[in-house]
Amino acid sequence: KMAEVNTATTSVDTDFPLSQEILLIILSYVNVDDLIVLSRVCKDWYDVTKDKTLWIRFSFGLGIALKEIESSEDDGDNNNIRNGIEKYMPNFNDETRLECVDARMVQKNWDRKKYTRQVLGGHIGSVRSVSYDGDILFTGGEDKMTKLWRISTGKCLKTMFDHQGWVYSVKYKDGMAITGCQDKTVRMWKIDTKHFITNRCQALTGHSASVLSVLHDSTRIISASADETIKVWDMNTGHLLFTLVGHTKAVNTLDLMGDFLISGSADGTVKAWDLRTYDWVGTIPAHKDSYVPLQNIM
Repeated sequence: KMAEVNTATTSVDTDFPLSQEILLIILSYVNVDDLIVLSRVCKDWYDVTKDKTLWIRFSFGLGIALKEIESSEDDGDNNNIRNGIEKYMPNFNDETRLECVDARMVQKNWDRKKYTRQVLGGHIGSVRSVSYDGDILFTGGEDKMTKLWRISTGKCLKTMFDHQGWVYSVKYKDGMAITGCQDKTVRMWKIDTKHFITNRCQALTGHSASVLSVLHDSTRIISASADETIKVWDMNTGHLLFTLVGHTKAVNTLDLMGDFLISGSADGTVKAWDLRTYDWVGTIPAHKDSYVPLQNIM
C-alpha cells in the first residue's frame, strides 16, 4: 500500500523520483480513505495530498456543494477534466477539504452502524418538514405547531402555535425561522438564540392557497404555493417584492442556485428564474403529473 512506503523515499523534494504532476495523476486513482491515510504519513505527504484537484473530485461523491466561478467563452475544451475541475478551485479551501474528511467519517460511521439514534417526541401527528442549523433543529407538523430543538440533548427549546393549519415547510438559519402553512401564510420569527425568545413574529399574506415550500437568502424570503405562484418578499420589511407566474398547478418545491431560483410543480415541470431580474429563464418538462424533490434531479 502507498501509505506503507518509507517516508524517506516519498519526501517531495529534489530527490523525489516522480514529478509533482505525475504524482497527482497517480493519486487521482487513490480512494478518499487512502488519501486521508497518506496525508498523515509525514509533512511532505500532507502537502501533496492537500492538492485541490484531488479533493474536488471526492467532494462530488461525498455530496459537498461547491460554488463554481463563471466560465468565459474562451475556456477551451469543456470536456477536459482539468478544466471542469478548475472552475471550482478559487472557492475551494482548507475548510472545504476538512468538510470532505468529516463527510467521509460520517459516511463510514453510518455504514458501520456506529451512530446513536435519538427520537424527538412532541408533535401530535405527522411531521411535515424539518430544517437544522448547527445544533438547532426546526420542525413543523400537521398539529399546526412548529418546534425548536437542541439536537445534542433532544430537548425542545420552544414551541410556537401561531399557524392555523398544517405546517408544510420550515427553514431555519442564523436565528431566522421561516414557515409556510395550509392557512395561506408565510411566517417569520427572529429567534434570540441565547434564550430562545421569539423577538418578532410576522405573517406575510398574499397567497390564495396553501404555502407548500419556503426558503430564504440573506435579504429575501421566497414562498411557493398551491395557488400556482411563487412570491418573493423583503426579509426586513415583509413587503412583497415580486410574484412569479408560470406554473399551471401547485408549486411544491424550491431551491436556490446562486442568483437563480429553481421551482418544481405538480404540472410536471421544473422552471428556472433569474432573481436579479425576476425573469423566467427556462422550463424542463421533467415529470408527468407530479414532481420530485429538486435535489434528486439537480
